[in-house]
Amino acid sequence: MLSGKEIYFEINGFEILKKVSLEVKPSTISCLIGPSGSGKSSIINCLSLLSLPKEGIVRMGNIIYFDDKNKENNLKLPYPDVTVVFQGLFLFPHLTNERNILLPLQELQKDTSRFDELIDKLKIRDILKKYPNECSGGERQRVALARQILLRPKYLLLDEVTSALDIETIQIVSSILLELKNKGMGILLATHMINLAKSIGDYFYFIDQGRIIETGDIQFLNTPKTERLKEFLHFS
Repeated sequence: MLSGKEIYFEINGFEILKKVSLEVKPSTISCLIGPSGSGKSSIINCLSLLSLPKEGIVRMGNIIYFDDKNKENNLKLPYPDVTVVFQGLFLFPHLTNERNILLPLQELQKDTSRFDELIDKLKIRDILKKYPNECSGGERQRVALARQILLRPKYLLLDEVTSALDIETIQIVSSILLELKNKGMGILLATHMINLAKSIGDYFYFIDQGRIIETGDIQFLNTPKTERLKEFLHFS
């Protein structure tokens, strides 16, 4: 299990995450919902240690990757056991889409046997020889997703990865995520698309102003306990 406990994160003295705790279990899809600026991206950054919390503990199973009270014993970054797909993508503009996908696999000496199967599922074969700036936002998003999935991480963290996709492609990505879950992967999906969350999510976290307000399974979206979640779902 990947977990963050009492994560406190600030930027230039401005509080972003205020003692946030959450878990991502194997073979589950956890959905992180909340308004823009609530801290969803920061949670993903801190769990992957792309941003270092000021306080708290980040661990995967028995391995502690970050502990603010015992920093000298902190270990390496959890990558590639924990990988992230951002809304911003971070593709290399000077490399073709194919090279963007294959480069980390080759550097880490990962198996590439699923390459053809996945690019066909994501419908990106016809853009493999193109460069990212020659493609649409949705195409680039699928390239970034393929790159991380092929690393076969234990945990996949996704930050609004469906925002640039059309309805048909969202359905394709959803089916791939469900397949990965069924194969044992733990997935954390930060999304503003409530219907998507309901269709594939097992567990849900509602965050607002840097604090997790409510958690639960699908029922908590149907019967919210707090007025803040009721208000958010009303406008979603």
